[in-house]
Amino acid sequence: MSCVWGTAPDKYLKEAEKVIRSLARLVLGRRKYDSVANSVKTDLEWFMPKNMYIYRTLCMMFKLVRLNNVPFFEGYFSKVCERHDHSTRNSNYNYVSSFNPYSEFAKNSFNYSATTLWNNVVNLQPELKQVQNFIVFKRKLKTRLLELQ
Repeated sequence: MSCVWGTAPDKYLKEAEKVIRSLARLVLGRRKYDSVANSVKTDLEWFMPKNMYIYRTLCMMFKLVRLNNVPFFEGYFSKVCERHDHSTRNSNYNYVSSFNPYSEFAKNSFNYSATTLWNNVVNLQPELKQVQNFIVFKRKLKTRLLELQ
C-alpha cells in the first residue's frame, strides 16, 4: 500500500518516519533520544516513508513495463518514442503519462507519479535503464535510494 500512502502530505509522512525511528531504536537497543538516522540507512537498510513509496512504485512500474505480467495494464504506459518520431537518448527508456493532470490530486495518480518517478530516477542512475532482471533491478534501485536517503 505504500504506492497509495506515499502520496500523503509530508506532515503525515513525518509521523510514519517517527515510528520507523522509534522501531529502529528498539531493534538497535538505543535510548529514546539517541540518533538513529545513519543506522537506519547503513545497518538496518530500511527506507523512510518517501523512499519506500518511490521504491515500491518503481518496482511495480518495472513489472508492468518490462515483464508485462498484468494484462490489464498493457498499454497503460507508453514510451516516449511511441509518441513522436524524434530519436533521443532516452526515448526508448522513458515513459509518458497517458493524461495531463490539471490538479495536484491528479498528480498523485499512479499513472502520472510512476512515469515521473521512473523518468527521474532512471535518469539519475543510467545503468537501471538496461536492466532486464527484476531482482537485479530491485537491488540496484535499493542501493541507489539508500545512498540518496
